[in-house]
Amino acid sequence: GLGPATLWQIDATQFDIYLVSSTNRNLIVGRPTLVCCIDCYSRMIVGINVTFEPFNSYTGVMMALVNSMTPKEEFCLQYGITLDKGEWDVACIPQRIFADRGELNGKQIEEAIVSLGISIQNAPAYRADYKGIIEQAFAQLNLKVKPFVDGVVKNGRTIVERGDEEYRLKVNLTIEEFTKVIIKCVLFHNNHHVLSDYVLDEMMLEEEVEKIPSKIWEYGLRNMKGQLRVLPESTIKHHLLPTDMASVTSRGVKYKKMLYASDYTLKNHWFQNARINGSWKIKIWYDPRNLTNIYVVNEEREFHQLTLLEHLSKYRHKGIDEIEKILKYEESLDSKGKEKELQAKMQLFEEIEGIVEEGRRKSKEVKNDDISKTERLRGIRENQKV
Repeated sequence: GLGPATLWQIDATQFDIYLVSSTNRNLIVGRPTLVCCIDCYSRMIVGINVTFEPFNSYTGVMMALVNSMTPKEEFCLQYGITLDKGEWDVACIPQRIFADRGELNGKQIEEAIVSLGISIQNAPAYRADYKGIIEQAFAQLNLKVKPFVDGVVKNGRTIVERGDEEYRLKVNLTIEEFTKVIIKCVLFHNNHHVLSDYVLDEMMLEEEVEKIPSKIWEYGLRNMKGQLRVLPESTIKHHLLPTDMASVTSRGVKYKKMLYASDYTLKNHWFQNARINGSWKIKIWYDPRNLTNIYVVNEEREFHQLTLLEHLSKYRHKGIDEIEKILKYEESLDSKGKEKELQAKMQLFEEIEGIVEEGRRKSKEVKNDDISKTERLRGIRENQKV
């Protein structure tokens, strides 16, 4: 039978809206994709990921799963949302996961999921109304997002009618602000949305269960056999986060121009060793939504967190796409700056040349050829005093 966390379903949708960069609102950074993980029994949205990555990207799906399986408080706080008690109280490992459009295809994803003891269900979920669950949730979210947001694609076409501002230029939300809107929609869906087509079983009817995702979820927990399986956050991250290589340098663990450290790395002289013996490569795990922390497996075989160094705070709580854009933008500013510097330098040299010329001319006019070279040089100290 079906109960809370026996079967989750994953889907993704791209929104018809362009977002701006959080470091410079004049830069348009693209359309967001929302990856959504829904519990099939209660239709609770158990986790989300808002990303600029394409639909079926490995990290897009993985981060939605990490979000589903870990506590939501800190995640929501990053977006300035404080959860009430029980408002989004899901952090468990499902038994099975179903993805409709092959989001879970790919060896990497399968291995990661199976390693957490989750099986992948490839056949469509076996109750007819499942297919609609996520579509409906998205329809709900779309309806709620579109009316309040400038920069929207008009009736599915990007053609801008005459007299219509170029809709891409009417953007004014960053990915953080957009995510905040989505979280609010999710909290609404989970705690208030009435599932009018949900079929209650007899016991539910008897107990007068409201057809609201969080109420059905709670009812399921009270009445279903079966325990929710919970794993430490570090274990989940170790299995699901994407990996990459970074280098240990004398200034910190370096990844994409950012530097990280921790008490452990300092105590164990990583950076002194790098200064003496040169830098070396190390495998890291990272959360592409937020590069404030990265993770390594340290010499004690522990999964271990490193934190971004204080002076690099402009990268804090930024996702990998934004950081790439910041770096590119900085390079373009640098090259603009260098061009300007070159022009100014040429002007400087011209002005210096002008001053020197003028000096030569004036000196020539008054030069007294009767004074010998030695005499002129001898009097420097005196002249200075005078």
